[in-house]
Amino acid sequence: MTLAPGSRLGPYEILGALGAGGMGEVYRARDTRLGRNVAIKVLPTEFAFDPERLRRFEQEARAASALNHPNIVVVFDVGSAKVSLRGAEGPEAIPPDAPGLPRPLRGLAVTEGVEEIEVHYLVEELLEGESLRERVAGGAVPPRKVLEYGVQIAQGLAAAHEKGIVHRDLKPENLFVTSRGHVKILDFGLAKLVEPPLSPDRVAEAPTRTGATAVGIVLGTVGYMAPEQVRGQFVDHRADIFALGCVLYEMLTGRRAFKGETQMDTLSAILSKDPPPLASIVAEIPPALQGIVVRCLEKRPGDRFSSAHDLALALGVVSSPSQGEPGARVEVGRERGKRRRWRLALAVAVGLLTLGILGALWLMRRGGGRFEPANFQLVSTFPGSHSSPTFSPDASTIAFVDDFEGVPQIWLKNLAQGDPVRITSGTVGAVHPRWSPRGDRILFHRGNWKVPGGIWSVPPLGGEPQRIIESGWNASFSGNGERIVFERQDGLFLAAPDGSEEHRVEGVPANFVEGLDLSPALSPDGKWVAYFMPMEGPRGDFWVIPATGGKPREVTADLCFGGTLTWTPDSRFMIVSSERGGGRTLWRVPVGGGDPQPVTTGAGEDREPAVSLDGRKLIYTNERVSYALMMLDTATGQQRQLLERRATVSLPSFSPDGNRIAFMIDVGSSSALFTIGSDGNGLRQLPTPGRELYVRPQWSHDGASLFYYQVHPGHSFRKMPVAGGSRAEIIADWSWARQYAAQLDPQDRRVAYTMREVRQAKALVVSDLATGKESRLSTVLWEPQWSADGNYLLGTSIDETQVVLCPLDGGGCAELAAGFWPLWSGDGSRIFFHRPGGSPELTEVWVMGRDGRNPRRVGELRSKFDISFSALSRRDQLAWVQVRRGRQELWLAELAR
Repeated sequence: MTLAPGSRLGPYEILGALGAGGMGEVYRARDTRLGRNVAIKVLPTEFAFDPERLRRFEQEARAASALNHPNIVVVFDVGSAKVSLRGAEGPEAIPPDAPGLPRPLRGLAVTEGVEEIEVHYLVEELLEGESLRERVAGGAVPPRKVLEYGVQIAQGLAAAHEKGIVHRDLKPENLFVTSRGHVKILDFGLAKLVEPPLSPDRVAEAPTRTGATAVGIVLGTVGYMAPEQVRGQFVDHRADIFALGCVLYEMLTGRRAFKGETQMDTLSAILSKDPPPLASIVAEIPPALQGIVVRCLEKRPGDRFSSAHDLALALGVVSSPSQGEPGARVEVGRERGKRRRWRLALAVAVGLLTLGILGALWLMRRGGGRFEPANFQLVSTFPGSHSSPTFSPDASTIAFVDDFEGVPQIWLKNLAQGDPVRITSGTVGAVHPRWSPRGDRILFHRGNWKVPGGIWSVPPLGGEPQRIIESGWNASFSGNGERIVFERQDGLFLAAPDGSEEHRVEGVPANFVEGLDLSPALSPDGKWVAYFMPMEGPRGDFWVIPATGGKPREVTADLCFGGTLTWTPDSRFMIVSSERGGGRTLWRVPVGGGDPQPVTTGAGEDREPAVSLDGRKLIYTNERVSYALMMLDTATGQQRQLLERRATVSLPSFSPDGNRIAFMIDVGSSSALFTIGSDGNGLRQLPTPGRELYVRPQWSHDGASLFYYQVHPGHSFRKMPVAGGSRAEIIADWSWARQYAAQLDPQDRRVAYTMREVRQAKALVVSDLATGKESRLSTVLWEPQWSADGNYLLGTSIDETQVVLCPLDGGGCAELAAGFWPLWSGDGSRIFFHRPGGSPELTEVWVMGRDGRNPRRVGELRSKFDISFSALSRRDQLAWVQVRRGRQELWLAELAR
């Protein structure tokens, strides 16, 4: 049924038809009250009797009216009105089989009393221009315009996503380009309202808030739906990012990214194929823009841009002018689980293997503090996994670590041409090379997980390496090459390049955390030593201290995961690797004070930055890392994954009944506590008041509460109800670094912990919670574990080589077996424990009687890092965290002066 000009819907007079879409017919109308022209969308009459379509129409009204953004169409009003079904010629009845009659009314006659129906409408701002579909119908859109439109669309989506609204039907028909070049997002008819992301950002999937489509029901437009949308799975804001990638591709090429002969062919392509490379269709597309589109079209939601805001930022960086050029170049992409045919074409065309870089900012002038984009390119086009790059003095060549031949060794690569050349060899790995500013030597650390080494020196053109320092690692040069700084367990040290004149940098606090480096770096002028200091476990900040010693000064105050760093040539800034923005990325930090600025952004992992002596080049290591919560059935040796996240997952703990697991997820300077069913279902985040950081959750004996350490805003040992409610401080001023690994007895009355000082265990302490009285055992253990009767403590010897059992009645402790991290079986009759495997990536799981007899191997845990501890259920299922690391790659940025 078409509304004729002159007819009215409430106060709105219809002026003429504008078009029609999947959610309704659109008319030009006039608001007789305010005297302005508007657009009215009318729900088709046959849908007015469809409760689901009516609900979605009303949902569009609610969704759109909640948004106020220049790139989203403005909704003025929503309403309904009665419209007559009688013809314009007179009062005769409409025949029951009239073709224009709504389906639910066919078979009725107006004479039977059905003379009018209720029409539902939506009133929006009237736009002058054309839809993006009309714009694309004329052919490909110039890249400059694609960037301009893309930024606006991404900004509009970001505003919607911040309100918890996902469009789910983004396509050229729902994008309107006004006569002034502004882009407006239309038709939120399939919008799904979700809770805004919880802190820490986007860690867990937010639950549906209201009336949203159930999982398993597919809604959207074929050709623009994300893979998870096609499968009927949970859909969040990243589905809109995929759809925008399809739109960008179509604008750039004039072709759809996914289009088959049938709808099923198209859906199959979305799930399993990649569109032809943009460069194979249109040669003039900037490589940076190609990379952005590739990133948007990743099959896995976690591999796309993490937010529309980040996507808008990346597009904005590419569109920003640089030295008079129409667009700055930024290579953007990500490594995926498998390589596809178009990957080679992109690599040849633009040196692009997928990598989490959204944009690049750099200080261009010393005095002005101005940033401009940089051009990033992949260096790792040869076999192996590469890390720890360093420039030659003229920046024509790099030294780096490559594990292609099995053992990490130092290699050289001329950036202009030629294959890499290995300059070290042997069965012991060589890591962390640093090229002397004088060009005469390369320092490196020799050693691996079995064989500790020292600091060595090797000529760049080849020769026999010489050890210059017996014990130490992470050496780096001053700007003039006259001094080096390095670290040991007991602090930071300076020395001459040949290892002589060694002396300590006095004033550096002790590092409590075993296995975490300070990664010191001398400023080019030789006045300062910068380093990363772990302060709460692996969390910490960057500091500087005078090279002559003195009082250190904190440069950042993020209390988050971080690490490697370098200096800019003017000694005014550091480039650091930090999770302050969520993923591990690079930041430019002013040493004299001020806010850090992003150099790379995205999910990371960007580490080990190095800057050339002239300040014109930056090189760093990138690696894709994810964390999987795993379950090992110790009876069968079978393993299964419960969940996987890009953010750090750690410290699982079983509930007393074994049905749920508590664990931590850390992102940047935030932490979140989750529980999940032992079957992998029922993921739930526990509420966190403000920015509270905590570690080491463990269940109470009744399963109603969790005990944990609070590390921010203050130190204490605390308790929280699992079902929600107020939290209680159990012991004040407890730090998990000193009162290490506190474990409650089976009645929650006593706590056993390891009294810890700098990298050393000093005592095994039992504290009575009611009285505060403490007693010390004669033997020191790591990670004490209570027996079910509370009469024994099981743990690891102080040298971390033996499983030890200690009675609490004063008897002697017994070494039961070689191993570490022992855990009681569910019935208390056996002891599970761990042993090193045949490589750093393997940890074996063993079981023995509680008397140490009949040990046998029951499984193997494979992880690229430590296993983040493990927990055992009453059914002897082992929960642990597997750290999955991808291929390490080197990326280079050409920086303008």
